[in-house]
Amino acid sequence: MEGRAGCRWRGARKRVPALLLGCLLTAAPALARQVETGSAGKPDPVRLRQLEESWESGARTPEVRTELASAYFSSAASFYRESRYLESLAAARKAVRLVPDNADYLHLQGLAYFALEQGSDAETSLRDALRYAPGKASLHYDLALVLLRANRSDEAETELKAALELQPDLAIGYLLLGRIYHNRSLTETAMKYFEQAKALDPQLRSLHYHIGFAHKAVGDNKQAIVEMEEEVRLNPDYLPARKELGELHLKEKRPEAALIHLEEARKLAPRDPDVLYYLGKALYELQRHDEALVALAEASRLDPSLSEPYYLKAQIYMKQGRRDAAQRELELFRKVKKPK
Repeated sequence: MEGRAGCRWRGARKRVPALLLGCLLTAAPALARQVETGSAGKPDPVRLRQLEESWESGARTPEVRTELASAYFSSAASFYRESRYLESLAAARKAVRLVPDNADYLHLQGLAYFALEQGSDAETSLRDALRYAPGKASLHYDLALVLLRANRSDEAETELKAALELQPDLAIGYLLLGRIYHNRSLTETAMKYFEQAKALDPQLRSLHYHIGFAHKAVGDNKQAIVEMEEEVRLNPDYLPARKELGELHLKEKRPEAALIHLEEARKLAPRDPDVLYYLGKALYELQRHDEALVALAEASRLDPSLSEPYYLKAQIYMKQGRRDAAQRELELFRKVKKPK
């Protein structure tokens, strides 16, 4: 049975980017650090300056060119690992100008562009790198990330499959393929890729979250909870799983369990109105109405366009006999819900 795809928490919310962006691509720079930047060598600023002076003075021999380009590459890699992407890009571009046919230099330049959200330049750099190193799996993988960010999933699928053909043990590649198929509402196919990723790396970050999301899509909330719980056991700071667990436990009439995860979610994202709404809902179900009102009021303050908190506040006020306050919240609820 194929299920409805989605990466969003509460699909009606427009804030979360479509496809993978909210779930995987936010971690792209960290994922990209798996590639060759770690083998670039430790930068030597003194030697770099000596080489620059030699080059500027006219000693432009092939040997100096090669060593200077390598020094720039080492600096670019070091800056990249420190998340200093502008400096990384500047150094990588210098390396590429000196040796334009070096796939590693082009690769790192592409990663720096990608980290700076310059997708078109990142794609150009990575495709240029592939001209010189078509058998490099990490290049195909990183190009797939760039294409996914541009919502070009068909092309990304091609690159991921090329990466996996070259490196069959690339677990994250199977995970991304699974997400592509899930977003096409092909959940059964997606699950096959998720299981391949799981066989290779059962502790891969976000894997159990995505498996759980697939189970949720076909209506299996209980198995979804099992997978999401495993995700937060492995990664207690993984916010999407905490949020999903809050909602799922509420659907299963377990507000105590929901509250545990929603309180953790609030620690991770104290200004997330969705977290605060579901936290308020869990507190409401537990008859902790005053605390629920505080959370719901904060959700409304942070996002006045979110309709659900107004309705739930109205219910609480009615239970407390505060009819005027309830009416005020219902009017706000109708105003927000009114079709534009």
